[in-house]
Amino acid sequence: MESLVYLSDAAFLSILASSIESYPSKYGGKREVGSPFFKLRFRFPEGEVFGLLFGQRVLKNNLIVHTVQFTIPMHVLEIKTPTSVEPSSRHYERIREVLEAYPMIQYLGTYHSHPYHKSDYKRKTSASLSEDDINSALDEAKELREDILEMVIGLTRLDKTIRIDPKIGPFFLESYCGTYKYTLSAYSTRIEENTVKPVTHLICPLASGFSNRHLDLDL
Repeated sequence: MESLVYLSDAAFLSILASSIESYPSKYGGKREVGSPFFKLRFRFPEGEVFGLLFGQRVLKNNLIVHTVQFTIPMHVLEIKTPTSVEPSSRHYERIREVLEAYPMIQYLGTYHSHPYHKSDYKRKTSASLSEDDINSALDEAKELREDILEMVIGLTRLDKTIRIDPKIGPFFLESYCGTYKYTLSAYSTRIEENTVKPVTHLICPLASGFSNRHLDLDL
């Protein structure tokens, strides 16, 4: 069965902004951010981000349609580094419990970022799932007894602003925001097949229709 993900403007901006906020300063050629209020070399926890996807899931003409209306970035994490992230399960459940109390809102899955130094960023793999990502998504889907989404945003920072149009594929899109370059991709678990596969269609009007040509940003 084919699957379609429609990512709203608000949901996309939340994913992009939270990922850029937490992008490791050292990857962009700058010193890690420290607190001016402490004499000790205290470091803010930059690195990967993790969040939850909410909206509606419907079956229409043999097509599973996921409408991601908004995302909730998680702030309480067990692990947060430039190469890994793990949420606090207790706080994860708090968010779901509150939002799923509203009958018009469904939990759809999660997203996380993959920050890279510009020399390591590759479009075809920057937003792909690791083995741990796949196993984690499958474990959650089996526990919930329903398939879920897993979205990944691969992100890097360049030396200059690039003004070219987005590249759009079936389950991914690549674009720029100021000096940041990103690839956003969407996957869905298949419990019956014990696997996670790219969705058939990813639609995000804001990310697909706007680039640095329109934004004229130089962050």
